[in-house]
Amino acid sequence: MMGMFFVPMILRPLDFIFNAQQYLLGLLSYIILLPVFTNVMMVYSMCNLHDISWGNRPSVSSGTDALSSNAKKQQELKANYQVFRVNFLAFWILMNAVFALVLETTYTASVDDTKTYYINDGKMQFITVFALFMSGIVVYRVGFALIHLFKFKTISNISRKYKVTKFNLNEDVKKLR
Repeated sequence: MMGMFFVPMILRPLDFIFNAQQYLLGLLSYIILLPVFTNVMMVYSMCNLHDISWGNRPSVSSGTDALSSNAKKQQELKANYQVFRVNFLAFWILMNAVFALVLETTYTASVDDTKTYYINDGKMQFITVFALFMSGIVVYRVGFALIHLFKFKTISNISRKYKVTKFNLNEDVKKLR
């Protein structure tokens, strides 16, 4: 995640030098707001599973209205979908709570009521393997994204067929009018 701040700094060093204050301010705000991105936005997305439209503009054929032409069937479908959404959200919250409890009980041990020790005996437990697996997926995605980007840039610089043409949107709009 931090790569989205460091890669532009490396690719455009002069821009970073002249605009270092804006880069560092953006990095600082990103780090401060990271809990919002990971927690609040996840809960928001889970609560809005009912929005199955393609965009932000309302249309007659968007969402669950487009799934059936029969009005009674649409209402039944909406009701079923609302029940599914509530059940899925409750299940998701329950699984997150179970995961937090497993983490807490796995890595802490109380000798008496006043002292709590954190256990790290160096053994590979399920939680450690799971965390390594998830981080491996992230490394895999970033690695192949960089390979794809390098391939695209190489092909677009070598072949005229894949050349990315630059255009001015304002001029295109004027031509269309």
